[in-house]
Amino acid sequence: MAAISDQDKQIRVSAGTYKLLTKLADQQGVSYKELVHLMVTYFQVTKANPADPQGDLPGLGIQKLTQKVDALDKRFIGFVREQEKALLKPILSEVQATRQQVATGLSPQDLQALGQQLQGTLFMLFGRALEADHLTESYIEEYNRKAKGQ
Repeated sequence: MAAISDQDKQIRVSAGTYKLLTKLADQQGVSYKELVHLMVTYFQVTKANPADPQGDLPGLGIQKLTQKVDALDKRFIGFVREQEKALLKPILSEVQATRQQVATGLSPQDLQALGQQLQGTLFMLFGRALEADHLTESYIEEYNRKAKGQ
């Protein structure tokens, strides 16, 4: 056993704990002093509670993370479904209506008006979805003027 320096301190443990400490130190290939240092560092870093060794099992941490990921997954799917209802389905109905009107034969003026209407609808839908700062009322008015060819 190495000599104890002035900076080293002693820790008293029971005979059973000493056996466990010896066995653990041998398994890890470190000295008792290094093992105690590693254990203290481990508890500091992981914030694990040494009084409740079952509460800090890695499997429980993974289980908690899995539950959080599942909850986020459900929220994300809900968000996508809401976007589908609010944006994609209206766009699809506009496109389908446009196809029906085009199939019935439209004059060039009707096609241009329809194109402007569809363009404005798409712009407003995506503008609302993005909620970008640059989509001010004046910007939308300017866009509508340009779309109408003014």
